[in-house]
Amino acid sequence: LSLEGKTNEAEARAVAALLAAMSQLPEYDGKTFGVISLVGEEQALRIQTLVLSLLDAATLQQRRFAAGNPAQFQGDERDIVILSMVD
Repeated sequence: LSLEGKTNEAEARAVAALLAAMSQLPEYDGKTFGVISLVGEEQALRIQTLVLSLLDAATLQQRRFAAGNPAQFQGDERDIVILSMVD
């Protein structure tokens, strides 16, 4: 853990890799993706940076990809949401 326990690099990399893999599977065609970080915004920003390095902008726009804290998803929804526990 870093940034005083607010990020977990191994978890961030695993979440980004999972999203990249899911975007290639036919089961997830047409599905939107989101990541909610339960401990602040730092983890969400790290995951977003990693996802941007793995997937192109067109794919992310099509998937309506968003990463943030629970408050940022109020009134918004995604088909697939991954919870980042930062543990």
